[in-house]
Amino acid sequence: MRISRATRKKSENLSRGTEGLKKAIRFVQYKPRSANEVVVRMRSWGFEEEVIDESVNVLEESGLLDDRAFAESFMEEMLN
Repeated sequence: MRISRATRKKSENLSRGTEGLKKAIRFVQYKPRSANEVVVRMRSWGFEEEVIDESVNVLEESGLLDDRAFAESFMEEMLN
């Protein structure tokens, strides 16, 4: 049985996406982050924009990434 190039590419993209999401989750679990911080960091790790966008969307939908909560936390730290 032969696997087509398109199927192989989809599989590679899925693996890369899973890897990107796992790294992004670890990054936001360490401390509150903004969406922009996640994007910048994922770019520095070499992830494609599609993987970055999907990872940020998943993190936001799951509540692990929330710019408003990040801003509130940041202001609270600055005022103390």
